[in-house]
Amino acid sequence: MALGSVGAAHSSRLVHKYSGWSHNKVHWRTFWGHMRRTHTFWIVGSTLVGVGWVLVGRGVVQATTIDLSPAAIAARTAVYSVPGRADLTGPGSPLKPSTKIDFFGDSITWLNGYVSNIQVAINTGAGTTGKNIVCVNRGDDGAGVLQILNGDPGTTNGYGHITQKSFAATIAGDHPNIAVVFIGVNDVWWRGTPADTFRQGLQDIVAQGNAAGVTMVLATLAVNGEKPDGSNPNDAVYDQYAQITRDVAAATHTSLVDLRTAYIDYEMNTNLSTQRFGFQSIWQLTYDGIHPTAQGNSLLADQISEGIFRALVPEPSLAGLLAIACAAMCGGRRRIG
Repeated sequence: MALGSVGAAHSSRLVHKYSGWSHNKVHWRTFWGHMRRTHTFWIVGSTLVGVGWVLVGRGVVQATTIDLSPAAIAARTAVYSVPGRADLTGPGSPLKPSTKIDFFGDSITWLNGYVSNIQVAINTGAGTTGKNIVCVNRGDDGAGVLQILNGDPGTTNGYGHITQKSFAATIAGDHPNIAVVFIGVNDVWWRGTPADTFRQGLQDIVAQGNAAGVTMVLATLAVNGEKPDGSNPNDAVYDQYAQITRDVAAATHTSLVDLRTAYIDYEMNTNLSTQRFGFQSIWQLTYDGIHPTAQGNSLLADQISEGIFRALVPEPSLAGLLAIACAAMCGGRRRIG
């Protein structure tokens, strides 16, 4: 049997044995441990790379042409390289003493990577250290928008193995000043949440937060697969749901964190295709196409911190800019006279 056939057959058995790994961290670690011990990691890796070459070589996957000019690369870098944690926690931090920030989301939030990164930045930042500012993880493993809105009864999938309460009940109990909602990948991936339901769920969450006096921040879903050319499964649907989040944020005047754009821009710059092998589907910002690596958590922490910062220090409107310009001009004339 050829090497590729051996790898494919063995990987098929492994995937069957460890099915459900994406929501079972023990299975995930066991799976990769087995892969490394038996050298199957290299066999399967070679097989997957070979498959990618066949697909690209035979034209099954039609890759989008990516502009790799210096100007395009610089523009994309500016999107994902925001100094979010520095802005939020630096000397001019808008965070007041005893501020509480609730973070709602699925397993990406539940894993506590980016949330803990933000908390560390707050604890050590020149403008926030010693101010008793607390980040509260309200991630719910496997959640979609309805589990955030209505709670997740009958499970203990909430962070800390609790039963997730409804959004309204959670903020009533926590009394947060700020709530970040980062949701959507499970709605597309396996929950099958209709687009209209997803939109209404986000609108209801924002409305409940606003009614309670909470400053709201919405984040789009990120990715399920890291090929930056639109060739991951269901990329068009993920784009649709990310756009719904953008639309709801715009309609409700809510601070938006466009993680979909930030991830794809990062991957366009770093996940460089070759004629033979094509793009990698993981190991840019995620270890499995969804859940973040250390680099992914760093990007998330900065992007979401920047979203919180913008919610507290909104950009001036056109009218405001004109008023500032007018005041400067008038002041200048008085000094000259």
